Amino acid sequence: IVASFGLGYLSWRYVEQPFRKGGRLLSLPRNKTLGGSLAVLAGLAVVGFWGNLGAGFPSRLPERAAKLAAFASDKSPLETEDQCVFFTSRKLVEQPVRGCDIFLEDGRAEVVFIGDSHSGAIAYDAQIALQEIGISSYGITYSGCLGLRGFQRLGMPENYDCLGYNDQMVAYAREVGAKVLVITGRFPLYISGQRFDNGEGGVEHGGEVLFDRADITDGSPEMDDRARTKRLLDGITSEVSRLTQEFDVVFVEPIPEAGWYVPQLSAKTAFFNNADSFTISTDQAVYRSRTAALNKALGAVESNRLFRVSLGDVFCDRPTPGRCINADQDKVYYFDNNHLSRTGARQLVPNLVAAIGEALRDSRSSASSSSAHNSSVERVR
Repeated sequence: IVASFGLGYLSWRYVEQPFRKGGRLLSLPRNKTLGGSLAVLAGLAVVGFWGNLGAGFPSRLPERAAKLAAFASDKSPLETEDQCVFFTSRKLVEQPVRGCDIFLEDGRAEVVFIGDSHSGAIAYDAQIALQEIGISSYGITYSGCLGLRGFQRLGMPENYDCLGYNDQMVAYAREVGAKVLVITGRFPLYISGQRFDNGEGGVEHGGEVLFDRADITDGSPEMDDRARTKRLLDGITSEVSRLTQEFDVVFVEPIPEAGWYVPQLSAKTAFFNNADSFTISTDQAVYRSRTAALNKALGAVESNRLFRVSLGDVFCDRPTPGRCINADQDKVYYFDNNHLSRTGARQLVPNLVAAIGEALRDSRSSASSSSAHNSSVERVR
């Protein structure tokens, strides 16, 4: 406080008084002052424009740091251009969406991918792998949408059509003769309503995300409303059970959230620590706690047509027991703080394709048994 008086005097004496009385700077001709100011502004604009064109001068980074930072763009091309992504400002259209039908075969699809942007992050590489073994597929995504029928996201504009998306995708799956539905989504966020905090400094920013059963119209449920949470979990069990009466369902268990922006953190680690070898990971116990409610709800589904793909088996206990890997000195498995990069998606594709293959074999076997049974009945008649 005492120092502020002294600093105030110096400001008054050497800044305010010269401006009031005029000085050498203020005695310059106006055109020179204006010209000099414009020259400085133009120089700053050129530097800013140059930096923008040069993507922030990545040449200032060592090769490894630049390579790791570039994983922020390691996304599905169908998602990058918002081609196969729908959201509030992009109204749903009739299926199939042009450009998203490249994995159909003669207008048919054995597999249909349904879900939010987490589905979009993994579907493209999974569909490529399926196509290579002769399995047709289709998939579009709806951002921030719980990929099961019968749920609504609260507090959204009227044109947010998560309900319409899920109804439309199941109807289209019937139309194209799909045998298998692949459900992927950020269910821990939708169930808890809370953005992710990894407990180690990686805190996701953003507001709460609340879902409830679509048939609930009274009141305004809060994030910590236990009745809302129970309705959600019971509804997930019920809807997955209903889907298995018609399709084989491959449910991709939640992608381990990171909390921090993984490409940037990886680049900073490489740049400042200059480490030849490092990993970025999160606590597996946090992941298990975050997904426990969903796993219990799925465990209550009484059907042999539900196939679960565990991502804990893919990303956790590596390279250290009890940790879920986000990146290492060579590869980044996320393009932000919760979405898998294509590099990350390729880690789980073998497990996902294996589950789809098992589901299809089960479906074909059931169809064959049913056909044989029907033939026998027909002959008896």
